[in-house]
Order: sequence, then C-alpha cells, then structure tokens
Amino acid sequence: MWKRRRNGMEGVILNSDDEDPQMNSLRSIKVLYCNLCVLSLAFTLLPGKASGEIFFDGNFLDSNWQYTDIVFDDPQIPGTGPGTSTASTFRADNAGNPGAYRASTHNIAYGDTIYSRGLMNSAIYVPVASGPIQSIDFTIDLQHPGAGSTAWQLIVEQAGTVYYSYPLGAFSQNPFWNDFSWTNLTQANFDTNPLAGALGQSPDGNNPNFSATGNPLKFGYALGNTNASGVPGIVTTTHGVDNWRVEINPGIPGDFDSDGDVDGNDFLVWQRNPGIGNLTDWQANYGQPLVSVTTTVPEPQGLTLVGMFLASFLGWRGGHLSARGSFIPLG
Repeated sequence: MWKRRRNGMEGVILNSDDEDPQMNSLRSIKVLYCNLCVLSLAFTLLPGKASGEIFFDGNFLDSNWQYTDIVFDDPQIPGTGPGTSTASTFRADNAGNPGAYRASTHNIAYGDTIYSRGLMNSAIYVPVASGPIQSIDFTIDLQHPGAGSTAWQLIVEQAGTVYYSYPLGAFSQNPFWNDFSWTNLTQANFDTNPLAGALGQSPDGNNPNFSATGNPLKFGYALGNTNASGVPGIVTTTHGVDNWRVEINPGIPGDFDSDGDVDGNDFLVWQRNPGIGNLTDWQANYGQPLVSVTTTVPEPQGLTLVGMFLASFLGWRGGHLSARGSFIPLG
C-alpha cells in the first residue's frame, strides 16, 4: 500500500490483494441485487390469469343490440302484482360518459318487478373454437337520475336460456356517471333466477356451460326495478348505461371447476356431470396450471434505493475503480 496525489487529492492505493471491507460490502450488495432480479423474473412465471377476448360498446347503435322486458311478481309484497309495468329504451346521442349512451325508463306498477335485458349481437364467444372460460371480468358505467335503487347484472344467453350474474349489484339515485364492476365471475356465478341471492331468493341451480363443449354464449346486461312503495300506482325511474365491457379469461380444457388448473377436483365435477366436458381433456391436461408469462422485467426501483442507502451507510463516496485496486479519497 502506498500514497499518491491525484487531481490535488491525497489518497492511498489498495492493491487487489489488500483487504477492503467497503468494496467487499459493495460486491455483496451487487450479488443481492442480482439474486433479487432473478426472483422477480421467477415471480412473473407463476400461474396467473391469461387474457382473452374482449367485448366493448360505448356507442350503443340500435342495430347491435336486442332488448326484451320481463315483468313478474315482486316477492317482497304479498299477493300477485298486476303485471302492468312497462319499459322503454333508446340511444341518446350525447351526455354519455362521454358521447352516446343507452337510456331506459321503467314504469313500475305497485307489486311488480320489471327487468330490461339487452344482448349485444356481436358479443358472442364460441368455446368449441376459442376454448373454455375460466372466468369473466365485467365493467359498466351507470347513471340513475330517477328515484329508488336499480339492480344491474351481466347476463349470458346460451341455447336460448338467459342466465344472470349473482349476487346482483345495486346502485341508488345518482345523476352522475359511476363505474361498477365484477371480476372473476365463473359459471357458478350465473343462474336463471334474476333475483338469486337477493330479497330472500335462492338460486334455481341452473348454470351456463363454460367448458370447451359448451354452446356459443352471447353477452349483455340487465337492469331491474321493483315497486314496493306501499302506494298503489306507477313509479317511474330512469337509467343510463355506457362503456359496457366484458373480458373473457380463457381456461384449460379439462378444468371443469374453472379454478385455473386441472386436478382431482375436476374429475369429481365431471363424475357428477359428464356433460360438462370430455374426460380426455382432463387426462391430457392433468396437472397443468394456467401460466401467464411476462416478457419484460421492470427494474426493481426499491432495490436501487436500498443499494444507495447501504452504500451511504457503509461510508462509500464514489471512489474510482481500476483493474489493480481502488482509489479512496482522504479527508
């Protein structure tokens, strides 16, 4: 070890065979940083949710939607409702979120429940061609300037039967646009009873078939109101719908319980209902998870901050590195 002056600074040169605790600490930090980067990459390869088809509409052209209304007895009120409630729906050109939106009006007779259902003609998913569905994510913008509360649901039509997501969502009177969503809806979250899970109603136990052998599925939405005001007559309420979006999260053939993997539970599901899919799919994919691979690894900024903190804590002040040793300023 010997002294020299460099750029007006007196310092010492440490030969490579001299022990330098500060440099050893820096090397340890680099090794730790690299190891954590490897762990970060490994976490991106863990089982995750793959993305699939997306259906969206923020324009609501009349030609792309078909609407039906159903009226039935309000389960909260003794006796039978008159069944005289009516509904109307139309495309509004402006005041949406933004631009055009779908407006609807419900005229609800005391004792009635009314549902308006809209199915998007182009929102069709074919499991036989595109594979089974693991789950569905649904978002919708709603406006409710009218009185009372309104139920909202994602609906699925399969082989002529309409299934409603449950438990249903509800939004109260609000003239401003609000965003609502349901995530990770599986076939078990749909039922033919629109009031399943609400007002003391139990599911009918009828679910759509999201497996690879299922019939094509058409998606839409439903809005529902009841008149439990206690006063005979008509209550009128209005709604707005915008930015309707459905994302299909694809599954694995043989994943009959739609939980993202193929295991013994799927075989038990198939035993109870062989029509849910092909046992050969379960045999071919047994043990398979649904893997989401990330191709880029972002720099872990937190690790950079930790490295800076440790370097400062150890007293390192940016000495020049050379092939022979390190230059450490004195004073």
